[in-house]
Amino acid sequence: MLGKTNTPTYGYWPLTKNHIFGETYNPWDQNRNSGGSSGGAAAAVASGLGPLALGSDGGSSIRIPSSFCGVYGLKPTFGLIPRYPWNLHGISFYTLDHYGPIVRYVKDAALMLDVMANYYDSDRLSVPKQDIQYINALKEKPNKIKIGYSLDLGFIKAIEPEIEKCIIESVQKFEKLDWSVEEVKIKIKKAYKTFALIVTSGYACDINLKKYRDILEEDLVKMIEAGQSYTAVDLKRAELQREKIYEVFQQYFKNYDILITPTAAVLPLEVGKWGFDKINNIPVSPEAWFSHCYSFNLTGNPAASIPCGWAEVGLPIGMQIIGRRFEDSTVLQVSKAFEEIAPWQHKRPKFD
Repeated sequence: MLGKTNTPTYGYWPLTKNHIFGETYNPWDQNRNSGGSSGGAAAAVASGLGPLALGSDGGSSIRIPSSFCGVYGLKPTFGLIPRYPWNLHGISFYTLDHYGPIVRYVKDAALMLDVMANYYDSDRLSVPKQDIQYINALKEKPNKIKIGYSLDLGFIKAIEPEIEKCIIESVQKFEKLDWSVEEVKIKIKKAYKTFALIVTSGYACDINLKKYRDILEEDLVKMIEAGQSYTAVDLKRAELQREKIYEVFQQYFKNYDILITPTAAVLPLEVGKWGFDKINNIPVSPEAWFSHCYSFNLTGNPAASIPCGWAEVGLPIGMQIIGRRFEDSTVLQVSKAFEEIAPWQHKRPKFD
């Protein structure tokens, strides 16, 4: 083990910054953030400090930093990698939380998943090991894959034009494999409200605000206070809405093998910035820039971020590849196919 990398406090926001170690800069532009919460991990892999890193993802925390740092990150199916004893010692919203690899090559993600995926009886929510070796699955390329793509999941209001153009052009590259590609209409309702209520209630349960208020970030304090304001009925309603969101995607995956979206609606954020009032001149809420990700923590589907292009200013753009639950091998196969069509590993950050 080379070492532990930087994260935001309690992984509370998809940018890496804390009072102890400060902000983790993006290897492609040190005036930008690396993303989070596994921002230190993604920055380390992108910088060449090591070939692979372990990330955690409770709402985008593997995929956003992978997108921002120009590496490959996989959030596996929930339960595939056990989390014990993490689920006993915080966090209380652990049903959203996944562990997974951050790497430069898709095959390395498959190798890591082969090692980490297993049943562990002390983790009640872990699942039996799948009868598959993921590295061997990459030797196969599916003959027929039906891909749908969505830029907004039915609720995301804005995306930067350069990212939209890159995603559409990238999805169309799959047609070279004679795979079916089409834009789809998906309508997700109350996704962020559901996600935020579960997360903030968890933080309110885990963190003693009276004891730690003075050393916590102001935004984290506000999240804890929001969690304290909810009732048991509010939390139950959020859980029921979570099931409705799951059902929408289950219906989708009856007709499609893969769903593709942008990973993030924006390029990496500037140092010191925490969100946006507007994206593409459209008023948005603070979480809008990472809203393509957290729905798949609610559902538990496997989801990966893969570099699909670079912006004019030299920053990476990530494409999210989502599959059916327990079909992580298909996500890896589609990722490997795209890696072969549009390789990116020859690109390296330049340091002064």
